[in-house]
Amino acid sequence: MKKFCYEKSQVNRLFLQYGFLKQHDDKDIIYIKSLKKVETDSLIYIYQLSDLGNSIFQILKNIFDLFSKNISIHIYNKNYNLNYNNPYLPLNILKEIYIIEESKINIRLDKTKDTLRNKAKRAGRKSGKKTKSIFDKHKILIFKELKRNTPKTEILKIIKSIDDLLVNTTPQALGQYIKRQQKIKELKKVTKIEPIGGLVLNKQGLYVHKKLI
Repeated sequence: MKKFCYEKSQVNRLFLQYGFLKQHDDKDIIYIKSLKKVETDSLIYIYQLSDLGNSIFQILKNIFDLFSKNISIHIYNKNYNLNYNNPYLPLNILKEIYIIEESKINIRLDKTKDTLRNKAKRAGRKSGKKTKSIFDKHKILIFKELKRNTPKTEILKIIKSIDDLLVNTTPQALGQYIKRQQKIKELKKVTKIEPIGGLVLNKQGLYVHKKLI
């Protein structure tokens, strides 16, 4: 019976060659880099189950393909033989296949989370930048109607009639926008520097000599 060693990677080959096959006289071992090169009625050594694939489907497909050619499999890191003439896979092997699949899924999920997190950061508001409101382009009209004592509900109806983007906005949202704009206006009044002789009003509301500013 011919014996093959599947070189999934250079590291795997070294583990097999020097950790296991040396103990079993590797002179007759044929090293291959493709499972398709394994001959019928033979034995193949692999380092670990994940050498046969990174999903349940791939691993089982390769196992059954090898079994169909009367090829048995020796798994080095589990020190276990899968015999082609045994129609059943043991529970510990099935569990190992499940763990491989779960690990790959978790890696993909983590990558997806990182990607979404990075996108969210890029899409977020930059520090120091002013956040625009959906009402901003109607600011003049809104405050013009407020001066006429037009109710906020009526103001909202007016601007909704000329802007489809406001269709889902509420009077509460408009009220918050108006309060925010009024507060900004008041702050500008307080922080405005007004000279009085040699004195000016600082941001704290105190008159100080302009040379001290």
